[in-house]
Amino acid sequence: SLCMTKKRSIEEKKELLNHFFLYEIGMLESMTKFHKNLFHAPVDRQFVENIIVETYLLHGRNLLEFFYYDDQQQDKATANEFLEKGKDWKKLRPPLTESLKILQRRVNRETTHLTYKRIAGKPESKFWNFHVLYMDLMMVFCIFAENVAEEYADEKFRQFKERICE
Repeated sequence: SLCMTKKRSIEEKKELLNHFFLYEIGMLESMTKFHKNLFHAPVDRQFVENIIVETYLLHGRNLLEFFYYDDQQQDKATANEFLEKGKDWKKLRPPLTESLKILQRRVNRETTHLTYKRIAGKPESKFWNFHVLYMDLMMVFCIFAENVAEEYADEKFRQFKERICE
């Protein structure tokens, strides 16, 4: 049936529950405390690093979806609906770069979903090159911004485009 799930070993389930699931709960607990005591309590460096990585990946994934996921389900916005009449984003956008392919492949299983494919510890394969990801996403943004219909772009958008793309 469609609901068939892979039979997981006890070890796989233990790692997911005791490492990754507890990480999610722990981050939620730490975020709650951090928010409540903002700037009043000592902050663990690893916690702050985790916040930065996860926030980065969340926003990166949102932009990747906007630029590259074409199914218009429910209320998800896509780049194509903001273009000048007659322009087709699928033809204008560049192919996914290597870093964007990695983002697409890894972000769901390592960040936005609780999966058995998460990477434990700090191996090289877990490293994210934020600078390259940023440059690649901004390159796509600039192509998009060049083709946005005038009626959608306000002053803030135009200033951001000028600062990033010129």
